[in-house]
Amino acid sequence: MMKSFYYLSFILFLLTSCTKEVVIDLPDHEEKPVINSLFSPDTLLCVHVSRSRVITDTFFLLQTAPVVVLKYAEKTDTLQSTGNGYYVSRNHVPQVQTMYTLEVFSMEHGKATASDKIPEEAPFEVINYMQEAGIDVEGCNFSSITIRFNEPPGEKNYYEIKVVHESNPGGKLRYDKLWLWSNDVVVRNEGYVNEIYSSLIFSDELINGKSHTLAFNFYHFVYKKKIASRFFIHFRSVSENYFFYKKKLMLHFENQISDIGYGTGNPVNLYSNVENGYGIFAGYSEDRDTVTVNEWTGE
Repeated sequence: MMKSFYYLSFILFLLTSCTKEVVIDLPDHEEKPVINSLFSPDTLLCVHVSRSRVITDTFFLLQTAPVVVLKYAEKTDTLQSTGNGYYVSRNHVPQVQTMYTLEVFSMEHGKATASDKIPEEAPFEVINYMQEAGIDVEGCNFSSITIRFNEPPGEKNYYEIKVVHESNPGGKLRYDKLWLWSNDVVVRNEGYVNEIYSSLIFSDELINGKSHTLAFNFYHFVYKKKIASRFFIHFRSVSENYFFYKKKLMLHFENQISDIGYGTGNPVNLYSNVENGYGIFAGYSEDRDTVTVNEWTGE
């Protein structure tokens, strides 16, 4: 027993004696505005404005930041502050295939700008739902939904799939965002292999101008048998800026997951289309469908 104690003490001594203090000379932080807005033709234009900061800062909003919207270089609106960094249009709903430019002004940083447009909506249809589509390596059941859509030819297109599960446990509606994965070659072509994400995002690189059938998988929990629940499928047609931003964001979140064997991933430089600032200003349109399921029968 005493011998084991000495061995343990020796190992702890070696571990503690191998530490070394390292001083890292970081460059001075250049503070810039941060603009965030994912806009669609379904809602009034809304933008969040803040500023980049170093880790020791506690204040990061821009107190005064006039936000001007330009439509094809012509001023169309000045967004109104609603507090906490949010700026909202009173009556302007963005239009499809219209180029919008956002201009944010501040005394400290000058003008930050970003431009994008909303692509045309891509209709889709649900063609199959499977309550028990398979079992994973840990023995857990998962479900799947299969959709079909027609890919327009002649231009580069980008898409995103999101699913929300509605159930009624205990007589109270509950909404859960589902985490998805797919073995479809179009999705795997983006580098998403054996990982689950809050959405699936992909391009038409392999299917340009063709009709495509795509199946995706997910886990969800049945709270009580013999009840009906619904799946809300959001099929988004997204801009190129949206696509590259979301791909980098997914990689960033994936690298935040630490593991005792592999550690954490490398830092990721997030994609931004903001000039003289950071963030994203990107458009999307979406088609929606609903799958209503009896959890007991799976139909």
